[in-house]
Amino acid sequence: MDQLSLKPLTLKTVMLCALSSALREQTLCALDIKFLNKSGNSFRFSVSESLKTSRPGKSARKVEFLSLPEDNSLCPVATLIEYLSRTAGLRKSASSEETLLFISFVKPHKAESTATMARWIKSVLSAAGIDTSVFKPHSVRGAAVTHKYVQGVPVADILRMADWSNENTFRKYYLRDYNIVD
Repeated sequence: MDQLSLKPLTLKTVMLCALSSALREQTLCALDIKFLNKSGNSFRFSVSESLKTSRPGKSARKVEFLSLPEDNSLCPVATLIEYLSRTAGLRKSASSEETLLFISFVKPHKAESTATMARWIKSVLSAAGIDTSVFKPHSVRGAAVTHKYVQGVPVADILRMADWSNENTFRKYYLRDYNIVD
């Protein structure tokens, strides 16, 4: 990772966070390092910003990224550590300090929009050879939860991770047909 320039490191970090958490682009944009808790092999964010799934009286959304020690190059925690280290100096300006996690890799290094987040994910999908006329940035959400389901993660855990209250939403809109490749 230390060989990557800021742009590919940013794109990799965004994609690994999206794949490991099934977060919407809006939630990725709302991650704030002021509400980051580093604990052992995980990073936990508390998101109090109003999101698509926010309801009155509902507590802040908790987002957790777990370490993947068997492959550091695909570990969202290792990638986040490198990304935070590289962007620390860029976050400070004469007038303020940017605390949202994902910032532009070009000056003035401000927080990015949901549309930019979607464009970044689409560019990673395209670079991976995925047909982006069929698979859109939001398709990552379905791929992430389907992968968890195939791994045997309990549906209740998947619903909590994706912030769904109804299993039918998962099964109807996000659970994909899959082929297991050995």
